[in-house]
Amino acid sequence: MRFLGFALVFATFFFQSTTLSAQFYGTVSFGEGKFSLDGASTTENSYSLWGGHSFNERFSLELGFSSVDEFVITDGIDSIGFDFSSLHIGGRVNLTTEDTLSAYLRFGQAFWETDLSGTIFNGSIDDDEFYYGLGLSTSLSESSSVDFSYLHFDASTAKFSNLSLGVQFYF
Repeated sequence: MRFLGFALVFATFFFQSTTLSAQFYGTVSFGEGKFSLDGASTTENSYSLWGGHSFNERFSLELGFSSVDEFVITDGIDSIGFDFSSLHIGGRVNLTTEDTLSAYLRFGQAFWETDLSGTIFNGSIDDDEFYYGLGLSTSLSESSSVDFSYLHFDASTAKFSNLSLGVQFYF
């Protein structure tokens, strides 16, 4: 049902788009991701890959992937290793349309999974949650920009946030 709502919003923006400003883009970013599960948390290196299509100056449809390096949490007796990744489907709304610096909001559905390995429990947990984020982008040239972004989602048992710096290319 959540996808129906997203589909209607995307369709509205799509039919209002202009072909002159439509373009594809891709972003590669690295940063620091924080993953929490049932009160245990850690911060590790992360990377994200995003691809999108701008339908007009304000709205884009995006597909993204984020991953946090494998990490281990221990309480001195037991330890558990986490391997976290998520797939994102959503939109991006540009708040400003300046040529050199622009701010944006990012939102959509995140499909996440974490593989657990430890002394007490082995297995995986997966779910999907609404995500949101914001970012700043500054132009390097007509075909590239530097992207600084924050992404977050909050599930009943897991939380993920990512602060990253990346390069975006326009095609």
